[in-house]
Amino acid sequence: MKRKPLYKRVFRVVRDIVTLRKLRKAILAYTRDLPLIKETLKDKNCAIAMITIPWNSDLYQRPQHLSCQFAKKGIPVFYSNSSKKIAAKIQENIYSIAPDSLPYLPSSLAQKIYFIVTSTLPLRIETAMKMREKGCKIIYEYIDDFDEKILRDNKIQVDLFNNLEKIDPFLITTSAKRLYEQMVERFGEEKVLFCPNGVDLDNFKDIHKHPIPTEMQPIKEKGKPIVGYYGAMAPWLDWELINTMHEKCPEYEFVYIGMDYQRALNNLHPKENVHFLGPKKYTELPAYAKHFDCCIIPFIEGDIAKSTSPLKLYEFMAMQKPVVCTKDLQECYGYEGVLISENHEKFMKNIKEAIELGKNKQCQDKLFKQACSHTWEKSFEKLITKVTEK
Repeated sequence: MKRKPLYKRVFRVVRDIVTLRKLRKAILAYTRDLPLIKETLKDKNCAIAMITIPWNSDLYQRPQHLSCQFAKKGIPVFYSNSSKKIAAKIQENIYSIAPDSLPYLPSSLAQKIYFIVTSTLPLRIETAMKMREKGCKIIYEYIDDFDEKILRDNKIQVDLFNNLEKIDPFLITTSAKRLYEQMVERFGEEKVLFCPNGVDLDNFKDIHKHPIPTEMQPIKEKGKPIVGYYGAMAPWLDWELINTMHEKCPEYEFVYIGMDYQRALNNLHPKENVHFLGPKKYTELPAYAKHFDCCIIPFIEGDIAKSTSPLKLYEFMAMQKPVVCTKDLQECYGYEGVLISENHEKFMKNIKEAIELGKNKQCQDKLFKQACSHTWEKSFEKLITKVTEK
């Protein structure tokens, strides 16, 4: 028999070694996490599991808030990401486990689990199918448009999205009306919930108790109105608009807080009235935003803006800050104190108007009242009911 070429034999050996290492890693993770999972579920009818962003990352977003809402209702959450190597309790009813252990759970445990799959994070369809076959109920969270500005390599995510019918999700949740309409057309109203982003009022309602951060002091001392933004410094921001308003509005100081996503910060032109303060902890944001005279959400036109429910919108409103938005941010329409801008010139005019609105007590009260109608508790109420009623 003719022997295979050497390079093919070497490739096969390497492939087998990699496979064995992955299997060993999964077995170790499963052995370590199983006692925690069994003990947690012994007197529970259901639990949540998700593979998502690190709990303590610079991005404290929807997955953490969703976990907290389930935990408050006494539903255990197994919060999993690749950075966690040790099974541990994060806080009451929330536990960190390794993602490798989830597909190896026995069916007796898997049947109690609602496995939340987020559209932006890579999960192979084979893994989702394996979880489904073991009895897990899949909840698919459709939270963003598929665009290379968000994820340069989204092949795995798109493959799962295109094959959702195969895994037969128990439920599909969406964060924006545009995404909701897409899913209803595909799966019908019975299987789709609209769960927009929201606000943790406890973190944002008492901003006056925070002392001024050291970085903000020299900016405040200039005595000019401060226009603020926090969030990802990302490719989906309208950098042409941003740099233009810095140039044409020297009477304002512009403050930006957040992580540099995909090196988009290279688009920011340096100016004396422009201050990038880097990422801050979620709990620190009110101390900075307290000093904003108005806030901006300057997304570039297109599908990303149309499909986005900005967390920061509700947080800005909770802090009683008027907000200026670009026109394609459809989830920002219909609120008092939130000004929509049809073009760059209108955006800059709206900043001036928003600064004046921020001095109006009636406008401040209205903004806070609107935020109170968009808490995370209210946003996820229907989802939690769906999980607990089964």
